Amino acid sequence: MGFSFAVLVLFFMCTTDCSRADVLKLFTKWRRSLETGFIESKLNATTDVTSNINFYTVDEHSTSINKTTAEATENISFSEGYFWQVSDIHWDIKYNQKGDPLNMCHLSPKDLGDQNNGPYGNFRCDSPWKLVKSAIAAMSEIHAKPDFIFWTGDNVPHVDNPEPDWTEVHSLLKNITHQLTKTFPGVPIYPVLGNHDSSPSNNLPPKNKTLYKEYLSRNDWQLLLPNTTWATFITGGFYSCLLQPKLRLIALNTLLWYLSNPLVANLTNSDPGGHFKWLEEELNKASINREKVYVVGHIPPGAYTRGFFPRTGPNFFYFPSFNKRFIHIVNTYHDVIVGQFFGHLHLDSFMLFSDNQTVVNSLFLGPSVTPWYEPNEELYSPVNPAIRLYKYNRTSGTILDYNEYFLNLTKANNHQDQDDVEQPYYSPSGKLDTPQGLLSWELLYTFTEAYNLSDVSTSSLAQLYDKLVSSVDTFQQYFEFSTVKKVIFPCNSICRQFHLCSIANVDFGDYNTCVSIQNTTTPGFSQDYNMTLVTNSSLPTSYSASISEIFPDDPEPVAPEPIISDVKPEPESHTTRNVLVGISTVLIVATLIVGIVLLHKRTGLFRGPRYVFFP
Repeated sequence: MGFSFAVLVLFFMCTTDCSRADVLKLFTKWRRSLETGFIESKLNATTDVTSNINFYTVDEHSTSINKTTAEATENISFSEGYFWQVSDIHWDIKYNQKGDPLNMCHLSPKDLGDQNNGPYGNFRCDSPWKLVKSAIAAMSEIHAKPDFIFWTGDNVPHVDNPEPDWTEVHSLLKNITHQLTKTFPGVPIYPVLGNHDSSPSNNLPPKNKTLYKEYLSRNDWQLLLPNTTWATFITGGFYSCLLQPKLRLIALNTLLWYLSNPLVANLTNSDPGGHFKWLEEELNKASINREKVYVVGHIPPGAYTRGFFPRTGPNFFYFPSFNKRFIHIVNTYHDVIVGQFFGHLHLDSFMLFSDNQTVVNSLFLGPSVTPWYEPNEELYSPVNPAIRLYKYNRTSGTILDYNEYFLNLTKANNHQDQDDVEQPYYSPSGKLDTPQGLLSWELLYTFTEAYNLSDVSTSSLAQLYDKLVSSVDTFQQYFEFSTVKKVIFPCNSICRQFHLCSIANVDFGDYNTCVSIQNTTTPGFSQDYNMTLVTNSSLPTSYSASISEIFPDDPEPVAPEPIISDVKPEPESHTTRNVLVGISTVLIVATLIVGIVLLHKRTGLFRGPRYVFFP
């Protein structure tokens, strides 16, 4: 209200030469301060909200209530910035140090409870809460003020006996949301949906407004995302917004293209949820506005980097028609897209997009927080928990470098004083150490230094691929990084060929050709290797339940789920705030009207000669 009184005083103090622009500037300053305070309170709030989400029709390109801190930034002092990617957390609330590792470290009545799982996890199991908190704390200690955070999906555990229901899914997501916002107050956090962030897993419909709205309301994601994004998110779980004045984020819902999603299996000749149409429109608008784009999703296109499943052949991610269309869009707008960031694979790698044998774009595969793996599948390997910090140019969006940090899980579990882990300390050596140096989130590698490249652009990644093909030593270094320093078997010639083929051949046909042909140009490739390719006829074509049966449009309301972490919500009334804002706005408008009227009358009084002389 202080600014409103200042406006009133300014009106009364104005003489005839007082500029109304000054008054308008002061009012604009007051309005923006009010909006900034409101959005900051939204980002910091941790209370539950109802599903009655209000929409605002505010120009996306203006500085307004719809902008998070990064979007509202108009004057950027430095050209270089940093942002985090954290992916595949897979928090399992049933993890127990005495649980059975063959049963995801769960403790059942039949178990003797004689296991000795580590407090930070087991390579056969998903993340305990201690590991989740440690990873987020490490991010803050290493770089507490990033420009933003990409949170690339899969937060629910790999359990199916039984699978988590929707109440547990939303509770898990909500608690991780609170942990991130509590640790990074005011930092924009951009989540995308993973294939395990639903119930049952791998099942999300192309359209169900009630379901997608609950991600905003029950997970508190409406506190993370600008409300200009809510309309498309509720439509199909995807959205777009500005990160910087000329750098745009396009966040995908890759489950709508996922080969394991039965709710889109009969839609492969169409466009589920209009997702592709929307993606092309957003990229076209970005091109017209001379914006650069980061594309962020969970499930990447192409094939699994580590090889194939013995029972089914190559492990592809998208339905073939969807994979082909995505590649076409990326190639068409390759000069607009300056970065793609995905997860899902639980490893560190990258992919290259080619058009007429020329590499035109690239994609980053971020590592996982969970160490879980399936030892019964070929070429699978456990991984140490890891997080990634990118350095980028705020104007061009070019990725300049990245640091990857990891937790040596074996070392962490053997750490004697576990309390030290909760209080990390960042040392000048580049490691996140406890004061005693007994436990650390360590720097695994810096990309440009490890591979002797100038940056992490598409051209640099293409150069790295050439090095991986020609140098066995460089490939072995890459393979060690891909498993985050948890190598349990040597990567032989077949293993190596799978990696190289998946990196350079996102197209299914090209990939099949790559892994099938006896490639004499790749050193050490097995000459007698042969593989039976999977055909489209083996893909599922029908399912017993319809979309409406699994996801009704109007589900019965459920009681609010309990918060299951130690994060305590801060009470706050959004309704009261909205009323106060409305009253303040009305008072200001009334004050302006009165002031203008008084100014008009006062101006009339001073018309004519300023001095009168009497004879």
